[in-house]
Amino acid sequence: MTQARFKGWLFFFSGLLLSVCCFLPIVKMVATKQSGAKETFYTKLMPSLPGFLVLMLAVACCIIALVGYKQGGAIVGTLAALSGGGILWYTSFTGTRTDYTTQAVDTIISGVFGTNADTIVDRTYSYSFGFYLMIIAVCLVLFTGFMYALSEDD
Repeated sequence: MTQARFKGWLFFFSGLLLSVCCFLPIVKMVATKQSGAKETFYTKLMPSLPGFLVLMLAVACCIIALVGYKQGGAIVGTLAALSGGGILWYTSFTGTRTDYTTQAVDTIISGVFGTNADTIVDRTYSYSFGFYLMIIAVCLVLFTGFMYALSEDD
């Protein structure tokens, strides 16, 4: 196996990893209700428009590596890394913050139904394994895209 082909396969697998990360949970929210019951919610990139954009760029990385179009590897890899990192940051930021609307609805429900209603008392947020794996995938796509684009021809 030649050096350019090996770097192409690395770029392919990093794009594949990035596309898989679009379906993994990024943020885990555990809502504790007044009765003591806990509900778990996950924030993922897919299905959403930003997640679809990252998925299409990751698939483009895989296609470029399979076709052998080395000149586009760095461009598409950089676009995938920048958009994936930015969308990951935005999604994790908005997924870990409780907005004022949610707090107001909880207050209204507890005011209308009293303390006997099973309202949400506490929310805890934590980053899931998909968050860390996506950071690794974004770095790999950027690095292997440049490696593939700068490799010597066979």
